[in-house]
Amino acid sequence: MRVLGQYCNRPEATAHTLNLVTQAKSEHVKRTYVFREAAQRLTSIEVDRLVDRYDKIKNMREVAREFRISRTTVREHLRKRGIRVRSSMPMTEKQRIKAKEMYAAGQPSTLIGKKLGFSHHTILRAVRK
Repeated sequence: MRVLGQYCNRPEATAHTLNLVTQAKSEHVKRTYVFREAAQRLTSIEVDRLVDRYDKIKNMREVAREFRISRTTVREHLRKRGIRVRSSMPMTEKQRIKAKEMYAAGQPSTLIGKKLGFSHHTILRAVRK
């Protein structure tokens, strides 16, 4: 900083900067920590509703959004109830052929995915194979 003062045309700016550095060194910064609230556990009734909702829409991301929990938590609840989640069920050869036919007919991958129960990414991956 002292070198800066020798080469600076504005000595008051240099003095101000030097004061700030000195002040920052002398003050002890008190850190405040913000703790998030503890995660709320779902009741067995809520888990039943979660399972029913997943059975209806087969979309873990949407269920997680509706229940305001993570997809990992949704997956864990479903696993505990003995439900295989969609991502662990690969497309069969018949489903791949059907997806290719629908795509060739001009249907969008999102619509095909909804009809067959897969994401549009999975449909596009199957069509490109």
